Amino acid sequence: MTPRAGFFKAFFGSCCGRNIFYTLRHHSWKRTLFHLFMLSMITGFIIGNARSRHFSTLVDAAEAAFTSVFGEKVWVSAPQNSWNWVAPVKDPLKPREMTLPGGGRLYYTGSSKTLPASLKSVTGVTVVWSPEELGIAVPRADGSGDCVIVNRASARIDRFSGTNASLEKIFQKAPEKLPAVKLSEENVDIFFGVIHFLFSVTAVCGTVLWNFFITLLYTGIFVGMYRLLNGPSGRLRFLTLKEMWKCGIYAAFPAMAVATFFPVLELPFISYETVFMIGLLIYWLSVTAKLESTPAPDEVNNADKQ
Repeated sequence: MTPRAGFFKAFFGSCCGRNIFYTLRHHSWKRTLFHLFMLSMITGFIIGNARSRHFSTLVDAAEAAFTSVFGEKVWVSAPQNSWNWVAPVKDPLKPREMTLPGGGRLYYTGSSKTLPASLKSVTGVTVVWSPEELGIAVPRADGSGDCVIVNRASARIDRFSGTNASLEKIFQKAPEKLPAVKLSEENVDIFFGVIHFLFSVTAVCGTVLWNFFITLLYTGIFVGMYRLLNGPSGRLRFLTLKEMWKCGIYAAFPAMAVATFFPVLELPFISYETVFMIGLLIYWLSVTAKLESTPAPDEVNNADKQ
């Protein structure tokens, strides 16, 4: 019967020494990848939540800045097509603006059709918010930019190349008064809460997939290069290339555990990927050397018969 180990035994065993690799190399690919995915989920959840907590402070700061300029509530009309009529409850027809990170700026047109003097000097992302339209201009390094305009009336999302000047037409079409429809009040903290939730989900799921992917990528590249340089059987005496690859995946477990501390503690200079790669290669070479120099008894007997 082929020896097997459960996930926790495989994880703690690989972290505590190299003897368990005599068992782990015989695992099926299905079991090996399942164990890798389980650890990717654990490390991804830890790292993703740490990044989410850091992002939460940025969201709170952005909400505080927004509410100081526009208030804590907005008017929202009943849904029409793909966009609602949205305006601050606090002075809904008064134009305002606020600074965004990276040299960006947010403009609220209100009922004013006058272009702000600072519009042409914005170096970062420009957001123009009209009660009936929303425009975003993201600059490129070459001086051009990408623009998006969402229009409620036409239910269209227009994407095109342009600059801050491309958003001037939103000011020109600013409404002169509140719409003759029923308006309801919404708290802006709901909006910022949704942003934080979406980022958290994306951070966790993205980190899980990334941790799983780079483990297969790094170990696959190493095995591929080893086979390319040493032939189909390599220079291995007892291990096969498949067993060597499985040992590499399990040798990544301690490296993943250690590397997780770096983004969680926000340690400078060294990334998760760097720590992971260095730890993986050192431990994997050590495991391979042990299995090749001190094989299991049945392998010694089989080698003597050949």
